[in-house]
Amino acid sequence: MANRWTVFEFLKCHTLATGHIPTRQELNSEFADLDQDEIEGGIQEFGSRIGKWGRQESAAMQS
Repeated sequence: MANRWTVFEFLKCHTLATGHIPTRQELNSEFADLDQDEIEGGIQEFGSRIGKWGRQESAAMQS
């Protein structure tokens, strides 16, 4: 059964494979039967992780 972690994994895998972060519309289409709170939870978790990664990458590039 899909949940927020399924959304998170989809975001992570899709972004790493394509370099494109899916839009909310794409997520709603991919997870049409999933509760919006679960989709939002996956988005929030991905955002918190990508934010940490982005800050680490930025710091590494400045070194």
